[in-house]
Amino acid sequence: IDGSALTGLSAGALVFISSSDLSSDATADFTGFNSALYDSYEFTLANVIPANDNVRFEMRTSSDGGVSYNSGSTDYKYSMIYQTDTASASGTYARGTFIRLAITGVGSAASEYGASGTVNVLSPHLAKYTKIVSSLTFATTSGTQDFSVGGGSRESTAAVDGVRFFFQSGNIESGTITMYGRVNS
Repeated sequence: IDGSALTGLSAGALVFISSSDLSSDATADFTGFNSALYDSYEFTLANVIPANDNVRFEMRTSSDGGVSYNSGSTDYKYSMIYQTDTASASGTYARGTFIRLAITGVGSAASEYGASGTVNVLSPHLAKYTKIVSSLTFATTSGTQDFSVGGGSRESTAAVDGVRFFFQSGNIESGTITMYGRVNS
C-alpha cells in the first residue's frame, strides 16, 4: 500500500495490511512494516490452535525484514498476569529468547478453540526498545478458560520490521492472524 491510499484517513486509524490463514505452519511471519505510513501495528488472532497440546504461544522480532528473528538469551523482557475461570489471578516475568503471549499452555482438543485476541507492536521504527502489549483468551488442556495480559520489549534500539508468532513446540494447526497498521500523522 502506498501513502495515496491513506488520503482522508485520520491519524490513528487502523488499516488492513495482510492476513494469514494458518494450516500446519511452523510459524506465522509478518514483514509489512512501513514507518512512512504507520506508527504502530495491531495483530488480531482468531482461533490460533497448536498442533501439539498444552504449549505456550510466543513471538520474536526481526530487524532485517524477516531474514532472521532475534533469539538471544537476553533479547526480550516480558511480564504477564492471567486469570482462569477456576482460580485467582497469577503472574510471571522473564528475560529470554522470546516474548510469551499465553502464560499457560493452549489446548488443541476439538472443544478448545485456540488463542484469540490482540498483540500490539508500538513504535517499532524508533531507535528505542520496541514495546509489545498483548491480550489473549484461550482454553487450556484442562478445559479452563484463561485470559492473559502482558507487556514486554525487544531489548535493542534497532528498528523492528518483522514479527514471528509460534508455539513453544510443534506447528500451528490452524487459525488466522491479521496485521493492521495505525496511520501516523
